[in-house]
Amino acid sequence: MSRSVVQVVRRFGCVGGMESYVWFLSHELIRLGYQVVVVCEECEGQPDPAIELVLVPKSFQRRRWKAMREFNRRIDHVFQSRPGLIKSIIHSHERTAWHHVTTFHGPPMKKAAGLPWYKRYSPRVNYWLDVEDRELCGASVQKVVPVSRMIGKQLLDQYPRSRDRMMAPAYPALRALIPKDFQECGHVIRLLFVGKEWERKGLRKAMRICEGLSRKCSVQFDVFGVASTDVPSQLNCPFVNFKGYQTYIPFEEYDLLIHPAVSEPFGMVVIEALSSGCRALVSDQVGAAESSHDGLTVMELDGSVSRWVDAAVESVSRVPCQWPRFETWADVAAYYETLIYNDVSV
Repeated sequence: MSRSVVQVVRRFGCVGGMESYVWFLSHELIRLGYQVVVVCEECEGQPDPAIELVLVPKSFQRRRWKAMREFNRRIDHVFQSRPGLIKSIIHSHERTAWHHVTTFHGPPMKKAAGLPWYKRYSPRVNYWLDVEDRELCGASVQKVVPVSRMIGKQLLDQYPRSRDRMMAPAYPALRALIPKDFQECGHVIRLLFVGKEWERKGLRKAMRICEGLSRKCSVQFDVFGVASTDVPSQLNCPFVNFKGYQTYIPFEEYDLLIHPAVSEPFGMVVIEALSSGCRALVSDQVGAAESSHDGLTVMELDGSVSRWVDAAVESVSRVPCQWPRFETWADVAAYYETLIYNDVSV
């Protein structure tokens, strides 16, 4: 068994989402005695000196599929020019080739047959379908690790050939939860929404929920990841504060994250909020809804706004129970070592 792991990710850093997943996992693998190499376009923050960084030129293509195509070409060059890396376990978090293990963080692309006819001939759609199939079913791929049961089911539905290499989900870990005393509903309730892809993550519904909640109590609603210029003018309401993109989100200053996403394979933002003592109100289309603990409230996506408002009131006014114990990143790394890496042939 190889004690060297190459992590492939475009952006490496503790900046939320998939990037934080790779960051924490890589640092825990170091503690387990692995040699860790990270191949990326950019690094945010100061990683452990024991982690070797291999930086490839960053793509400035505005279209995501073209940027991924360039990243793939540069990854090919890295492994062709450094054959020693191929002797390591190659663990990708992107739509690349070469890997033995892939962790699937995002929703799979719809099959061409399920798309409108004019999209079936789109270079963008066909590129994503090709690299997705290669990522899951390529000759070198031995393990496919979804980040939630929801996304695992989607992958099996669309790529049944991946069944023999599909593993149980490797959920992102919760850091130690700190209970906090929530203010009564008569006080100002601090709410937040996070997400650049604001339509998919449910900003319109979140705003209707906040508007309904404001009739019951005073609210402060901050939206991160979205600038006021990114949304239609009718969404620029007086009670909404658009914060734009920020490298750090102070979850600990808020009472409730509202995340009524239409589709979200996992939702690292939910984990980040809960880790900081901020409760979360999410739709049943969010992978993180599979986690069950005191700080999380799950609602049906199609539920009425009034029901969501009632759930928000109940969540922020509820007397905190004792927080359950959750797995740490060390547990996540141990899962990869025991059930994934130990069974990989290099």
